[in-house]
Amino acid sequence: MREVTIVSVTGDRQLEIPPEVQAQLTPGDEYLIWATDDAITFKKIQKPLRFDELQKRIDDLEPDPEDMSLEKISALVKEVRQQMKSEIPAAE
Repeated sequence: MREVTIVSVTGDRQLEIPPEVQAQLTPGDEYLIWATDDAITFKKIQKPLRFDELQKRIDDLEPDPEDMSLEKISALVKEVRQQMKSEIPAAE
Protein backbone atom coordinates (compact mmCIF):
# COMPACT_ATOMS: atom_id res chain seq x y z
CA MET A 1 0.00 0.00 0.00
CA ARG A 2 1.28 3.47 -0.83
CA GLU A 3 1.76 6.06 1.85
CA VAL A 4 -0.16 9.28 1.24
CA THR A 5 1.28 12.67 2.20
CA ILE A 6 -0.31 16.08 1.86
CA VAL A 7 1.97 18.83 0.54
CA SER A 8 1.42 22.55 0.29
CA VAL A 9 2.19 24.99 -2.49
CA THR A 10 4.42 27.85 -1.33
CA GLY A 11 3.86 31.53 -2.13
CA ASP A 12 6.33 31.05 -5.00
CA ARG A 13 4.07 28.28 -6.38
CA GLN A 14 6.54 25.54 -5.50
CA LEU A 15 5.73 22.21 -3.90
CA GLU A 16 7.22 21.32 -0.53
CA ILE A 17 8.37 17.77 -1.16
CA PRO A 18 8.74 15.66 2.01
CA PRO A 19 12.25 14.36 2.83
CA GLU A 20 11.28 10.71 2.28
CA VAL A 21 10.27 11.56 -1.30
CA GLN A 22 13.34 13.76 -1.84
CA ALA A 23 15.51 10.81 -0.83
CA GLN A 24 14.17 8.95 -3.88
CA LEU A 25 15.19 11.71 -6.29
CA THR A 26 18.54 11.56 -8.06
CA PRO A 27 20.17 14.63 -9.59
CA GLY A 28 20.01 14.43 -13.37
CA ASP A 29 16.90 12.25 -13.48
CA GLU A 30 14.16 13.55 -15.73
CA TYR A 31 10.39 13.32 -15.35
CA LEU A 32 7.43 13.64 -17.66
CA ILE A 33 4.82 15.89 -16.10
CA TRP A 34 1.22 16.45 -17.10
CA ALA A 35 -1.75 18.07 -15.49
CA THR A 36 -5.46 17.40 -15.66
CA ASP A 37 -8.25 19.28 -13.94
CA ASP A 38 -7.64 17.60 -10.59
CA ALA A 39 -4.21 15.93 -10.79
CA ILE A 40 -0.58 16.62 -11.57
CA THR A 41 1.39 13.51 -12.46
CA PHE A 42 5.15 12.98 -12.54
CA LYS A 43 6.59 9.93 -14.32
CA LYS A 44 10.29 9.19 -14.27
CA ILE A 45 11.85 8.82 -17.72
CA GLN A 46 13.72 5.52 -17.96
CA LYS A 47 16.91 6.26 -19.86
CA PRO A 48 18.59 3.43 -21.75
CA LEU A 49 21.74 2.09 -20.14
CA ARG A 50 25.09 3.20 -21.51
CA PHE A 51 27.33 0.38 -22.68
CA ASP A 52 29.68 0.69 -19.68
CA GLU A 53 26.71 0.54 -17.26
CA LEU A 54 25.35 -2.55 -19.00
CA GLN A 55 28.80 -4.18 -18.97
CA LYS A 56 29.14 -3.50 -15.23
CA ARG A 57 25.74 -5.13 -14.57
CA ILE A 58 26.77 -8.16 -16.60
CA ASP A 59 30.11 -8.38 -14.78
CA ASP A 60 28.30 -8.23 -11.42
CA LEU A 61 26.08 -11.22 -12.27
CA GLU A 62 26.86 -14.61 -10.80
CA PRO A 63 27.95 -17.24 -13.35
CA ASP A 64 25.11 -19.36 -14.69
CA PRO A 65 25.53 -22.86 -13.24
CA GLU A 66 23.93 -24.31 -16.37
CA ASP A 67 26.39 -22.65 -18.77
CA MET A 68 28.31 -25.18 -20.82
CA SER A 69 32.08 -24.93 -21.04
CA LEU A 70 33.68 -24.34 -24.43
CA GLU A 71 35.06 -27.88 -24.29
CA LYS A 72 31.58 -29.32 -23.75
CA ILE A 73 30.13 -27.21 -26.57
CA SER A 74 32.95 -28.33 -28.90
CA ALA A 75 32.36 -32.00 -28.03
CA LEU A 76 28.63 -31.61 -28.64
CA VAL A 77 29.23 -29.98 -32.05
CA LYS A 78 31.59 -32.79 -33.04
CA GLU A 79 29.03 -35.37 -31.95
CA VAL A 80 26.26 -33.74 -33.99
CA ARG A 81 28.53 -33.46 -37.04
CA GLN A 82 29.38 -37.16 -36.76
CA GLN A 83 25.68 -38.03 -36.55
CA MET A 84 24.94 -35.87 -39.59
CA LYS A 85 27.75 -37.52 -41.58
CA SER A 86 26.47 -41.00 -40.76
CA GLU A 87 22.94 -40.06 -41.90
CA ILE A 88 24.05 -38.77 -45.34
CA PRO A 89 23.62 -41.53 -47.92
CA ALA A 90 26.83 -42.45 -49.81
CA ALA A 91 27.10 -41.11 -53.36
CA GLU A 92 26.67 -43.83 -55.98
